Amino acid sequence: MPGKPFQSKLQLHWETIRSLRRDRKTWSEIAQVLTAQGCATSRQDVHAFYKRKVQGRVPLGFEEPPPAAPALTEVKVATKTSSSEATAGGFFESPPTKAATPKKKPRYNVDF
Repeated sequence: MPGKPFQSKLQLHWETIRSLRRDRKTWSEIAQVLTAQGCATSRQDVHAFYKRKVQGRVPLGFEEPPPAAPALTEVKVATKTSSSEATAGGFFESPPTKAATPKKKPRYNVDF
């Protein structure tokens, strides 16, 4: 397979594109800035490159292995130890459950 693999000409200008988007510049304005820097491009090209770069999509066959999952950490749950919580008038307690009510009979018995 001769030659270099494809690499977007906008890759070299990624930081510029990101900073201009943070400054809320339009795609047309970004394309004009890049053209002034010597990289002739259109607003559609800049938008497609940005969208692809942000989503992290890579061409088929160039996928990198997924990153290792972070280790799970144990979460500690606080227990009631403060006397102010106990005197809150039941605010921190769960509401009482309602008793099951029997189903009502239908008002009209309509059988066809």
